[in-house]
Amino acid sequence: MFRARINCRFGAEIRFANVNEFYHRRGRGRFTFDGSQGPWSSCATAACTALSTSGLLGRAESLADFLAGDVAKSLLAVGTRSERCA
Repeated sequence: MFRARINCRFGAEIRFANVNEFYHRRGRGRFTFDGSQGPWSSCATAACTALSTSGLLGRAESLADFLAGDVAKSLLAVGTRSERCA
């Protein structure tokens, strides 16, 4: 009678790597909403007239641009990357 020998191997490998990359730490960029981007920038209704006389038209138009997502100017924080590997 012939008997065969069977070899089985089991194994595992675990690696842990932590990479922290920082671009201008705590730098978030800047978005400017000034009310000049939407169709409300040339508003001639009674509500716009009332806001204009009270001095709040610019703020209302800026808020409208913000809510609509119409950015007048943006600044992205870019720069040299610092990297720490642990």
